[in-house]
Amino acid sequence: MTPDTIAALYGVKLNRDRHPKEFRNWDGEQINCKDMKDDLILHEISHYIVATPERRKIVDYGLGYGPNANRWADGAVSYATMSFDESNREEVVTCTIESILAALCSINPVELLRDRNFITSSNHWDIKRDFDESIDWLQTKSIINRAWFPAQLQPAISLAAWARLTNFKRALKKVE
Repeated sequence: MTPDTIAALYGVKLNRDRHPKEFRNWDGEQINCKDMKDDLILHEISHYIVATPERRKIVDYGLGYGPNANRWADGAVSYATMSFDESNREEVVTCTIESILAALCSINPVELLRDRNFITSSNHWDIKRDFDESIDWLQTKSIINRAWFPAQLQPAISLAAWARLTNFKRALKKVE
C-alpha cells in the first residue's frame, strides 16, 4: 500500500506539483506535497481522515495552531476553528491514525511516533493513555475497527499489510 493508494481510497487529491511552502499543506481542496516525504503525506491524509467534512473545506483543516502557524503572512490562526487544546488533542489522534497508515505502507510506525515525539521519556504525552484514548475515539467514529484496520481501506488491505499492523501492535506493547 502507498500514500497515493490511501489518498485515492479516501478521495483526497494529492498535488505533487505544488510545494506546501507556496501556500499550505492542505489548502482546503488538496494536499500540496511536492518534495514531501511519504510519512508527511500520510500525516496530512490523517488530518483529513480525522477532520469533520466541514473542516476539510478550510485551510489547514481549521487547526490554525502548530509549528507552522507563524510562517504565513496572513497568520494561520485566522483559520482556526478550534481552541489550542482541541488542536493539540486532534494532533495526538492524527499521529495515531498516521502510525496505523504507516504500518500499512511499510514505514516503521514506532520510529514515526518517536519522530513525532509521541513516544518520549518526558511527561509531554502519556503514550499509553493518549494512544489508547485515540484508538477508542477512532473506533467510536468508525474510522478504524477493533483490529485497528481503517474502514475505508479494508477492501484493499493485503495479508502482508495485516501482518505489518499486527507487528506494530506487538512492538507498541514492548514500548509501554
